[in-house]
Amino acid sequence: MITLTQAKSLSYRQIIHGNITKNADGTCARYRVNGLVHTWKRNPSRVLVPLKHGLYDCGRLTEHNLHLFHLPADCPHDHPADPVAKTLQLSLILTPNTRT
Repeated sequence: MITLTQAKSLSYRQIIHGNITKNADGTCARYRVNGLVHTWKRNPSRVLVPLKHGLYDCGRLTEHNLHLFHLPADCPHDHPADPVAKTLQLSLILTPNTRT
């Protein structure tokens, strides 16, 4: 879950994960911050963060749906930092030991 202060400190092109939507392999879907984080002086409990998912899907992170997202550092699934590391992990798992 993202807190209000964490949402206000998000920056452009930062990646966050969704709790409800999943990828085909069961890991959390990734969303990218797609613009400026909007805050209000009159109501400091409000926040609006534009998000992008995939090629055409756009949405908003607001104070009402903060519980549906989390930061990558708080992810319960194993997300390697780069796809090469994930490929290496899979190749180590899938390659049988043929040495005798």
